[in-house]
Amino acid sequence: MRYTEEDVGKEVKVIYEHGTAMTDVIVAVPLWVKMRGPDNEMIILGDGQLLIGPLMEVGHILARASIALPEMFLNQQSMPDDDEDGDGGVPV
Repeated sequence: MRYTEEDVGKEVKVIYEHGTAMTDVIVAVPLWVKMRGPDNEMIILGDGQLLIGPLMEVGHILARASIALPEMFLNQQSMPDDDEDGDGGVPV
């Protein structure tokens, strides 16, 4: 189901495909993850788009993003800036 900002605060019954059913509340949370950079500066990752849906589902997305986005950022920072061989900077 698609939720909009007008749905925020409404209670819904969620039935997961394995059969678990629960009552949840629709929330809207921006996709931002804060982390400390290599020089101890605060970095905000994510684009701020609103995640709208049941609290449990939105919470799972944010939990995964809080692990994956900093790892992707740090991996990108460790890549060499030059791309002399044209492979996109991928080490061989």
